[in-house]
Amino acid sequence: MALLAAASLPARAYYGFRDPHVDTSYFVKARVRYWFTSSSALTRAYYLMPASDWSPPTSDIQMGWTNEYKPMDASFPLVSLELQPIKGLSAGFEVGDNSFTGKFRQDEWLHANNRVLYLLNGVTWYSPQHRSYAMGRGRLTGRARQYAADAYLRVYKSKRTRTDDDFQLNHAADIFAGYSWYETSTRIDDWYAVYSTDFFVPTHPVGRVAGMDSVSRLRVYGWRGGFRDQIRISEKLYAESKLGFAPRAKFTGQDHWNLRSDLKDPSLRRKANGKLFDFSVCLSWKFWKQFELEGGYQVWSFTSTLGKEIYYYTDGSTAEYKMDKIKIFRKGAFLSLSWKY
Repeated sequence: MALLAAASLPARAYYGFRDPHVDTSYFVKARVRYWFTSSSALTRAYYLMPASDWSPPTSDIQMGWTNEYKPMDASFPLVSLELQPIKGLSAGFEVGDNSFTGKFRQDEWLHANNRVLYLLNGVTWYSPQHRSYAMGRGRLTGRARQYAADAYLRVYKSKRTRTDDDFQLNHAADIFAGYSWYETSTRIDDWYAVYSTDFFVPTHPVGRVAGMDSVSRLRVYGWRGGFRDQIRISEKLYAESKLGFAPRAKFTGQDHWNLRSDLKDPSLRRKANGKLFDFSVCLSWKFWKQFELEGGYQVWSFTSTLGKEIYYYTDGSTAEYKMDKIKIFRKGAFLSLSWKY
């Protein structure tokens, strides 16, 4: 009788339907994502000026420059592939590439802790807590690339429950470790001097500067780890979040300023260690067979307060300056189409 009763059950209920989205021993998932990013970058460097430059001699006055790459907004296509060869263990790879246009601004400044400055040429400069002596802006055209590889280990899954004769996995959590690499390469032209004092150091007069065709490159890379959380809301609707963090990510950069005849190519190099943060959340709808539509939001950022900038001069000498601020930020909504088998 028991065998007859079992035989009379629908095959799906008898064998136990398993959700291929989160609970299979083997799967392959391919995804194309369009990330509509709002992007920016900032670097700041300075040095302490010689006390003999001032009257009376003063040893704690900073001279520096701030570079802003903003905005660099554009859609960022990402293609990824994830493979799970055995239950609970998977690996994925992601690659992205896009082109963008934007603006570049360079601000050259003095910082003197609210003191009146008396220059040796007789000029008196009042209240220069953080005061610009020159500023320029230009046009950016560039390319961004991103590569990431991660390995995932499942550390939690909720118990199966019977719902409409289906065995469903409602909740799962993974930890992951991997490597991330990101680079922007930009060309700077159409330069315009916005502000010029011309009394402290020689600065270009206000107006358009002919011949600017400079190149700047910023790169962030390093090992990272984090968590991924997956929740099945209904038979066709899923939610997923992912958090990645790299406490010792590397930052490097180099520029070539074609109008600086006193500098080599590259004109300068930058190095720093900092913190890399990456977070995303999305809803996924399984609309047909193995195909899913996803929509969500992603934030990626790198910050550092300790680095160095090294200039290379044509006479063979070098000069090293402190970097006390580096910020690269990308955020925006995304839409994805994925296939999973």
